Amino acid sequence: MTTHGDFVDYYTVLQIDPACSAKALEAAYRHWAKIYHPDHPDSADVEKFTAVIEAYRLLRDPAQRS
Repeated sequence: MTTHGDFVDYYTVLQIDPACSAKALEAAYRHWAKIYHPDHPDSADVEKFTAVIEAYRLLRDPAQRS
């Protein structure tokens, strides 16, 4: 999704507060992944779907999140 060195605000991608709980993080991930999933013809967006997955993979790990 990004070229080397580009900053991506994963909290903005998932539209969550940095202090949110793990439960809220997962809820946001599921919400956006469902909306942007390629199987939904009305709202499919592969680039945004990939960004949501990347953001969740990074933020779900407490060590990487801090």
